Amino acid sequence: MYNLVDADNTGIIAYSMGGYGTVVTVGGGLTQYALDQREGLFSTPKGTLDQYLSGSKEYLALADKRIKTAVTFAPAGMKRHFMDSNTTKGIRVPMLFIAGSEDDVVGYEEGVRALWKSASGVDRSLLTFEYANHNAGAPMAPPKEANVMSPDLGFNLSMHYLDPVWDNVRMNNISTHFITAWLGEYLKQDATMSSYFDLVPVSNDGKWSKDKNGMDKPDNTYWKGFPNRSASGLKLESLKAGS
Repeated sequence: MYNLVDADNTGIIAYSMGGYGTVVTVGGGLTQYALDQREGLFSTPKGTLDQYLSGSKEYLALADKRIKTAVTFAPAGMKRHFMDSNTTKGIRVPMLFIAGSEDDVVGYEEGVRALWKSASGVDRSLLTFEYANHNAGAPMAPPKEANVMSPDLGFNLSMHYLDPVWDNVRMNNISTHFITAWLGEYLKQDATMSSYFDLVPVSNDGKWSKDKNGMDKPDNTYWKGFPNRSASGLKLESLKAGS
């Protein structure tokens, strides 16, 4: 493994609570509200989160310059007010967010999308799987043992991994497509990768227009890298630093 990994030029990819931790790691510190919680599902022992208070000297000292970008699937935190539009301004690396429009766990409009919009200090994109829930792009299929009804929870445990609308393999392939392009642009500094994000925002609005040699015609607006009739049910939005 010697010399195969450049530890000074790295990125983070994480899901849900891992996404929450990633946001904190790359500069999106916590609110005072988060530190003060003493009851409920997200409470922690007193003092545990103090070092992550947004803007504090202790928190700023934790900055890791080796991390150059991050990708988060359905990151938690914003809906629960552990982060807000002020703390997220501290995010210091370009970020790709991936979410389902029907996420009822961490929230979409008030959760992931609000986090994406407010990270105004960096370039960032948001890939949305329309009608998907919290498992949008989840990176693994359910283990065989999970295919059992839980009498306590009232649902089949495999649904912890699956989305009721989207196929997991298709979501994973789409996520891999965009993550590869994102890391190519922001880790490998390959400017040509930006073309994979220069898209009409709603995939269904793209127009497939190719010549007989398969080359794009001037009016082609179909999502780059997607075969004809395959870019459906997706939305890709991008914002530059300062916007």
